[in-house]
Formats: sequence, C-alpha cells, structure tokens
Amino acid sequence: FQKMSRGYSENNNFLNNNNQMVLDMILYPLIGIHQTINWESVARLVPGLTPKECAKRFDELKNSGSSPVDNHCSPLMAAGESPVETLATYIKSSLLGTQREFQETPVGQDAVSKTGRHSIASTRNCSSESENCTTHNGGEKTEESEGPNMVIHVCDEAKNLKEDFICPRDLLISEMKYFAEYLSVDAQRWEEVDISVHCDVHIFNWLIKYVKRNTKENKDCEMPTLEPGNVISILISSEFLKMDSLVEQCIQYCHKNMNAIVATPCNMNCINANLLTRIADLFTHSEVDDLKDKKDKFRSKLFCKKIERLFDPEYLNPDSQNNAATLYRDKTWDVHEYLNSLFEELKSWRDVYWRLWGTVNWLTCSRCYQAFLCIEFSHCQYHSETVIYPTAGSSLSTVGTGIYPCCNQKVLRFDPTQLTK
Repeated sequence: FQKMSRGYSENNNFLNNNNQMVLDMILYPLIGIHQTINWESVARLVPGLTPKECAKRFDELKNSGSSPVDNHCSPLMAAGESPVETLATYIKSSLLGTQREFQETPVGQDAVSKTGRHSIASTRNCSSESENCTTHNGGEKTEESEGPNMVIHVCDEAKNLKEDFICPRDLLISEMKYFAEYLSVDAQRWEEVDISVHCDVHIFNWLIKYVKRNTKENKDCEMPTLEPGNVISILISSEFLKMDSLVEQCIQYCHKNMNAIVATPCNMNCINANLLTRIADLFTHSEVDDLKDKKDKFRSKLFCKKIERLFDPEYLNPDSQNNAATLYRDKTWDVHEYLNSLFEELKSWRDVYWRLWGTVNWLTCSRCYQAFLCIEFSHCQYHSETVIYPTAGSSLSTVGTGIYPCCNQKVLRFDPTQLTK
C-alpha cells in the first residue's frame, strides 16, 4: 500500500493522508456491485478509519461518478502498474463474501459460523492477556488423500478461551457432515470459508479426537470415551454437526447409564424431541419406572414420550398390545385436554401413563378366566377371605353392608345380583 500511495498529492477535507487514499483505491472497484460489503473488514485494511467512515466515503464515491484514484496513481499507471485492477480481484473475493451464521444451543452457547475470509480479514489477535489461544495439531501439511487442512476457531466465552483446531478437509466432511455443504470439492470455495465454533473447548477437543481416531497421527492415542458427565454435551453437539455414528453411540450409552447420568449436574433440558424419542424407544416402561431420578430431570420426559407412543396408531409398541387411540370418543374430543385433566388428578406423568396403559390393556383371571382391565387389578371378584359384617351394636346405616378383608371391598348383605365369581 505504501508503494501505491507515492503518486498521491492532492488534499481535501476527507483525503488527508496516504491511508485515506488507499481507501479510495479499495472502494472504487466495489461501485456498481450489488452485494453486501463487510465494512469491518474494509476498516481493518485501512488503519485509523472506522467502518462508518468507510461506508460514508463509499457513498461519496458513488455519487461523484468518477474515480479519484486515477489521477492520484498516474505515475504508477504510466509505469505499467494498475493498482485498481490489482485490488479489484482481491477486494471482490475478500470483502464481498456473504456472511452466513448458524446458531444452535446444544450446550450453553454453542454456535458454529462460516464466513467468507482472507488471510488479512480473518486474522485473530490471540495475544491478549485476558485470552488464551493455542493451536492443536500445528502442522499445515497433510496427505494428499485427506485434502487440504482446515482451521476451526473455537471460542469458549464461559472460560474466556480461544483455541484453533486443524483437521484435513476430507476427514472433516466425512465425520462432521454439517460442514459438507460449505467445504465442497471446489477449491475456490473452501479457501474462502472461515469456520468459527462457539462452544466448550474441552467438548470440541473431544470431538476432534473422535474425528481423528483412525488417523496415523493418533494411532498411539487413546480413543476418547463417553462418561456420564460429558455424554449429554457430546450428544447435543454431535447431532448438530451431523455425526450420525457418534449420536447413536451416545443414545445407546444413555440407555445403559441413565441412572449415573441424571446424578450429574448436566442440563437435560437441551435434549430435543427427536433425540428424546430415540432414547425413550430403547427403554421399556418398566425400565423407566425403575429409574432413580430424585430430581426428576428426565424420568417424566421419558414417560411423556411413552404416553405419546400409546396414542400413535402406526407405532408397534412392545410395551402395549393395544393402542390408546381407541379412547377417542368423537372428533371433538381433545386428547391434550384429556391428558391435562388426568395430570391434574394424578399429579405425575408416571401415574398418567400407567392409568392410560391400564385402561387399554387387560389380563385374564386365573380363578374365573374372565378378562379384566389392568386398572381393575385390585378389584377382585373372587375373595380369599370371608366377608365380615358389622355387629348388632353398630349404627343402622352399616348393618346391611359388609367388607371383604382381603381387598376392603364393600358388599351388601342382601345382594339381588347374586354374583358368584
């Protein structure tokens, strides 16, 4: 830029030094291009000017309709050099990249963003005393079969840390399919991609070790392991990054170790409906009932999914031979209102589930061989003990009523139905 500024001699209210002349040289090729300009990137190229001042000067250049750079750089142009043309290619590829940001909250403030980048525009200052910045796998060389290396900038706002992770492009695409759309085989495209991840540094470090588990450089390293304290964070992040095999491993681990997981301080509310359904389908309703979840971090969620499955006419439920969809009385019947009324009565989704399950399933009596609903399991018609009637000294209102001591069922002394079973 110093070489380009030697021919500058004019002075006006705005252009008063070499840096400001360079700004005109940067801005002029952008006139007439209908794309969003990253003014922060422009300002970083011209020290001393703010993004707002750069935008203001750009409007002045558009309104003037001529290039103030042509006159200032005439000595260079005469020498066969064209700074405007030289800058044009760089500017269009570096300052007009459309910024895309995608945010997901798998664990706290996890987020991933990819932006158009250039080595100047994407420079990050990691030498601040308040920040920690390290690079994992510092080499830039990689085997040709793995493709070029990609740098992932990880920002952990909670710990005030920044770390850069390096991974071969092809390996990153095959393991984290979320990036496949942005890291295509087109070299021009991946060179303009800047990957920034906002999440827990330790979780992303775990994920990168998993991605590189079969590479030569990690042949002597231990395979990262799932633990009760990290599996939920890894599950959420791996689903967001579309790491299908890892998601399945986490779901299987959750099924086998849920008692230990709910005992940790992890946040179970981050698990979305899709993952919750996949986890719930691995549990039998008896396994859910046996969960030791004192704070009810996950047990009620599982029972709610079990209730949802009871009402799904297309689902082959291993826990229930019959479906609760048969409870619909008419088209105006609101199942949600019905469930809410049951919850108000029973005070827990566990009891709501068993009430519904007992309403649509039945057993057969081993004494009289009659079928009965499971909710009537304690209402025996056959009594193992003889009925007890009140003594003569009792009140008149109870003289004709007796009680079976086996189940406390009341019975009339003179019963016109004469039930024998």
